[in-house]
This record gives sequence, C-alpha cells and structure tokens, in this order.
Amino acid sequence: TTAEREFEDGKRNGALQQLLAKIECEFPTQMLRNEMEAVLRDIVQENQGRGVAEDEIRKHEQELVGMANQTARERLRSTFFLLRVAEKENLKVSEEELAQQVAGMAMRYKVTFDKMVKDLRKRNAIPMIQEQILCRKALDLIAANVTVLEPKNAPATKA
Repeated sequence: TTAEREFEDGKRNGALQQLLAKIECEFPTQMLRNEMEAVLRDIVQENQGRGVAEDEIRKHEQELVGMANQTARERLRSTFFLLRVAEKENLKVSEEELAQQVAGMAMRYKVTFDKMVKDLRKRNAIPMIQEQILCRKALDLIAANVTVLEPKNAPATKA
C-alpha cells in the first residue's frame, strides 16, 4: 500500500540521514562542480517542465545555485557512504539486475532495450548505473537492520 511504501521510504531516508550526520568529508572541487551542474540542470528542467518562464528561473538563480550546491554535497556524501557499505559487505551487481535497470529505463524513455544499452555505452554510463544499483542494495541492507522507534512525546494514535 501507499502507507507502507511511505513508511519504508521514510525508514530508509531516516537511517541514511542518521548515519550521514556522523560523517564529515570533502570532495574534489571538480567532482562537486560536476554534480552541482547536474543537479542544477535537473532543477531547471523540472521548472521548465512545470511551465516556469526562463526569466523567472534567472531571477532566482542564486537561490537555485545554493540549492544545487547543497543537494550535490548530500548526494555525493550519500553515494560515497553507500558505496563503502557495499564494498565492506561485498555487495555485487548481477547481469540480471543491470539488465532489469536498463529495461526499466528503456521503458521510461520509450526506446528499445538495445538502443538504451547502445546509448548508455556511448555515454560510458553503465558504471554509473551499476553504482546506483549498489547504492540501492546497500541502503536496502541498512534499512533491513534498522529498528524504528516511536518519537518521545508522540501523540497517541487511535486504533
């Protein structure tokens, strides 16, 4: 159900945030800049998709750059941490898992599986897809070992 999915997503995100709060790390400037540019592109495309005019986007450029910078830092920290968990736990990506991920992407973009594979290889993006799968598997492992506690002073829920 939707409530169960939301609970699991909240559990996963909460666990990751708790763990990341204990980690400080800096990233090479170019790596951070590349990630920030990717995030900024996503933000601009999302706003354009919602019909926000380009001059309105430019008006909020500094705010958007700040958001992109923060999101890029969080994304890089999460990826770095989850890949370390995957390495430590000896998690691997099977050919089947990779094929399922690529098939899902092909469906979303309404192209054939073979075309999607060709495009991903051309952009050298297969390693990135494998990283995404590894991160998801590491987060699944973390979430499977998390105990969710009711917050103190939480209002009583009716049965």
